Amino acid sequence: MDAAYEGNKAWSLLKQGRFEDAAELFRRICAETHLIDQEYNRLVGGLAQALVKLGHSRQASYILLYLGQFAEAQALSADQPPLDQARILEQSGAPLLAAERYLDQQRYVLEQPLGRHRGPGQPGAGVLGAGPR
Repeated sequence: MDAAYEGNKAWSLLKQGRFEDAAELFRRICAETHLIDQEYNRLVGGLAQALVKLGHSRQASYILLYLGQFAEAQALSADQPPLDQARILEQSGAPLLAAERYLDQQRYVLEQPLGRHRGPGQPGAGVLGAGPR
């Protein structure tokens, strides 16, 4: 596959409003492992644009998160489940806001790995992740 030719074709499909065809072609091109980072990121960005147009904001927001476009990812996550919002906020460098979303869903971030669970009679026994800081 000639990634440059196919990439131009995908961008053309996107501009023509053929979003489903563009998304499929962007997916196929991005599956190629020999693309350089800049070209890959550009094509993945095109995939995100097509997904937004198709109403697949969840998928698009995770692509934007991968690309480091945090504000755009957060904007798309407004109508997503709170756990998706929390993951995006966490990766975006907003841990307190992410923690609020996790807590709203009763999902807790552990302070210590599960393997360090305290035994009976020790401070914090029975509480995963509890213990001295």
